[in-house]
Amino acid sequence: IPEELHDEMFHALGLAGGPAARSALMEATSSSDLSTANHLQAMAALKDMPKVSPDAVTLLDSIWQDRSDPPTLEDRAALFASGSLLDRQDTPQALRTEIEESLRAALEDAGSSAEVSAVLGAIGNTHDADFADDVRPLLDAEDDQTKIAALEALNRIGSAPPPDEALDALTAFSTKRGQDYASNALKLRAKDATDEDIQWAIFVLNEPDTIPVRRGALIEFLGILSNRPLARQGLIDWFLYETEPELLRLIGRYIPAEELP
Repeated sequence: IPEELHDEMFHALGLAGGPAARSALMEATSSSDLSTANHLQAMAALKDMPKVSPDAVTLLDSIWQDRSDPPTLEDRAALFASGSLLDRQDTPQALRTEIEESLRAALEDAGSSAEVSAVLGAIGNTHDADFADDVRPLLDAEDDQTKIAALEALNRIGSAPPPDEALDALTAFSTKRGQDYASNALKLRAKDATDEDIQWAIFVLNEPDTIPVRRGALIEFLGILSNRPLARQGLIDWFLYETEPELLRLIGRYIPAEELP
């Protein structure tokens, strides 16, 4: 398996859970057939790894302090593992405070967009909304890499931006990754949408240059709000103009056939 896919593989094992996945991750943390970066990736994915020790926290922090520019896979894996320790109930409070301070310092000291993105990935691993005030200003960064990483982190820590900002992000980002995270933010915060947000979503949906991936995100947003007459009518009106079969079926998930033209 190519090394660039290892992070996704370890993350998938962590999500899967269960004795078999745990055993595989435990073995990967010390396997001589894997690199140090792989050991750290497995550690980050292992939610119930052995008791967190101060030495482990010190080791992870020292790897990041000695990072390359741009950060290597090993550097980023150490940082992500640190973030994951905050997502564990058994991490002692003293160590939690140390890790929190370390991540905030890393974010402040990050010099390149690659470093900032790595720290934001680690913050996402914490699932801790207390970092929201540290991350939110980076939505206004000059480069898209930082903006997208900030948006992803906010989604993951439960502090997704409000619908108007998510709609702006959806139209601003040209990459699939950016559009996916903007779409996630829209879904997470859909219930907070104002009538103005719904009207803007309908307007963008009807723009001739709105590409299918954006249309899909807007349809899902309006679909979640289909109990509101404005959003419901927007989907009904758009049905005649949609050309993608998959998106027509998506509208049908929210609007019964008898209501469609």
